[in-house]
Amino acid sequence: MTKESFINIIKPTLEKQTLYQFNQMKSFVDNSLKEVASKQFETDADKIKYLVETLHNIRDFTIALTTENSLRVGLINQFNKMQEEIEMGNDTDVQAQKSEKNLQELLASDPSN
Repeated sequence: MTKESFINIIKPTLEKQTLYQFNQMKSFVDNSLKEVASKQFETDADKIKYLVETLHNIRDFTIALTTENSLRVGLINQFNKMQEEIEMGNDTDVQAQKSEKNLQELLASDPSN
C-alpha cells in the first residue's frame, strides 16, 4: 500500500467548521448537564422541563445548521447551472445578442430593402 493511498484512507471526513460546531454542541450539553446536576429544582417535573428545553435548543441549533447548509448547496447549484448555461451558449443575454445579430444579417441580405 502506498503512502498516498494510506493517507487517503485515514484522512479526516469532517471539515473544520463541522468539528467546531460539534464542539459547540458538546460544550452546550456539558454545561446544561452541569447545571442540572448542581441546580436545586423544586420538583422532578422542573428538572425534566429544563432537560426538554435543552433538547429543543439542540434541535433548533441543528435545524439552523442544516437549513444554512441547504441554502448554501442550493446557491452553489444555481451558480453551477448558470455557468453551464453560459458555457453552452444558453445564456439569455448571449441568445438575445445572437438573435439580434441574425436579424440584422437577414435584414442586410434581404434584397427588397
